[in-house]
Amino acid sequence: KDIVKLAVEMPGRVAQFLDFNQRRPLPDIIAKLCDHWGLESPEEYALQYSDGSQAYITEKNRAEIKNGAILRLTTSPSKTVREILVLPTKDALMKLARGSSDTTFALEFVHRNGVPLLVDMVVEGTATG
Repeated sequence: KDIVKLAVEMPGRVAQFLDFNQRRPLPDIIAKLCDHWGLESPEEYALQYSDGSQAYITEKNRAEIKNGAILRLTTSPSKTVREILVLPTKDALMKLARGSSDTTFALEFVHRNGVPLLVDMVVEGTATG
């Protein structure tokens, strides 16, 4: 049960079918996918379920991945939160709304002191775009 057969998709790219080795570190798997698709900075990417939950795959929940799962390579919670904090636009708020139901994303947002910015944006109506 160490190997799970799944697909990984990314917008604008051909999906990759792979044998997901549960014993291999997640950063190594992501780096291999990034290399295949010619993406730099694999630390800025993460895997996420493609279904409605869109939960990020972490070392803690990776054992729950089932054969036939479809994952998506997307920006990491860290990079997404940085983008939101640097340029707090309405689009950024939409990203925040989509990601906030995921524990990994929410913790990253709180860790980077995003809550005060969010409160200011809501109270003052400072979101642009």
